[in-house]
Amino acid sequence: MRTLLHLCARVAMCMTAIIAFHADSHAAILSTYGNLGPNGSAGNDSGTAQVIGLSGTANRLVAQGFTVSAPNVLLQSAQFYFGTPTANPAVTVRLFSDNAGSPGSSLVTLSGSSSVPTEAKYTYTTSYWLTAGSTYWMVVSDANAVSNSSSFSWFANLANTVPTAQNLSGWTNAGTDRSSDGGSTWSDNTPATTSSISINAVPEPSTYAMALAGLACGGYSMFRRRKRA
Repeated sequence: MRTLLHLCARVAMCMTAIIAFHADSHAAILSTYGNLGPNGSAGNDSGTAQVIGLSGTANRLVAQGFTVSAPNVLLQSAQFYFGTPTANPAVTVRLFSDNAGSPGSSLVTLSGSSSVPTEAKYTYTTSYWLTAGSTYWMVVSDANAVSNSSSFSWFANLANTVPTAQNLSGWTNAGTDRSSDGGSTWSDNTPATTSSISINAVPEPSTYAMALAGLACGGYSMFRRRKRA
């Protein structure tokens, strides 16, 4: 019996380490939501795009919303297809909270290229926990829009498909919003939900690690009690 309990404790500890490593090592390639294919591999339609930055006299921002399913997840990166820059734009990608179906407050700014040297897919990274059941918005803007009269385009998905859950994540589309006053107010832009996006996240490793660690500790405690007896 002591041998069996000792073995169970060792197996649980090993599984804890394996699951934590597996989650971390695959986080960068697991797409949970979007319309760029299961791993952000689909093409994009350069003929259909939304202008971000200065458009006429308006400083335009575009936001894509999504609702996270269970469990909590660690947001690691997001991909977009940008191009056709004018007057040296400064791309800014931020994660916003939700406020009655539109972007609320900025939560974090993602790291990545601020320039758009060519038409291509651009990746922006972060490390931010998303809460299950909550709605968030990826907001794309041009920090140089007013000072440099610059702009760039956020292209649509090639197949004109709306963003959906990927890899059985269960995430849902919250629509697309657009601001024409630098983000002060937002309006529904849902007919243009084909904007290219791929969001990559990983389930919280501790969800599984803590359960297995508990199993390991429990098995080891039983082993110690029986040994003393």
